[in-house]
Amino acid sequence: MLHKIVDGNTNVCTIGRNCCQYFVVEYNGDIYPCDFFVEESLKIGNVRDTTWDEALSSELYRSFGAQKAQWNRECRSCDCLNYCSGDCLKHRFYAGNQPGNLSVLCRGWQEFIRHTRGKFNEIAENLNTRRHKEKNSMRQTASMSASIGRNAPCPCGSGKKYKRCCGR
Repeated sequence: MLHKIVDGNTNVCTIGRNCCQYFVVEYNGDIYPCDFFVEESLKIGNVRDTTWDEALSSELYRSFGAQKAQWNRECRSCDCLNYCSGDCLKHRFYAGNQPGNLSVLCRGWQEFIRHTRGKFNEIAENLNTRRHKEKNSMRQTASMSASIGRNAPCPCGSGKKYKRCCGR
């Protein structure tokens, strides 16, 4: 699942599908859309005369970020796209200065993703199962604490008073 961040204008940028994730502010206050693209043609403004909201809603910033989803034809049918999102623009531009180029790291990402996807899915499933169990346990503890007196023996069988054991 892709995560989402929301900027001050309540515009949604999806991490992975759009490069509107952060700014780079240089020592002199100049604002750029990415630390790999600090170029005069991509200067959004300067912190002395550009507000944060102006920078976020800048057409230059939005159009730069939108290039992330300008994938190569091969990407659209690739089973790894949900994981790599076409890779960072710097690796696509390195391959020929166009956002629609394949990343120079594409084949390596595919090999890595295909080799590890099963294990990562297993880890994610284990985490989800554990979170579900913890949620249920917290609900159960909350309902138990409403019916057990603080000085009653703890129902877990420890021999301690509830307030010194599970009732903490």
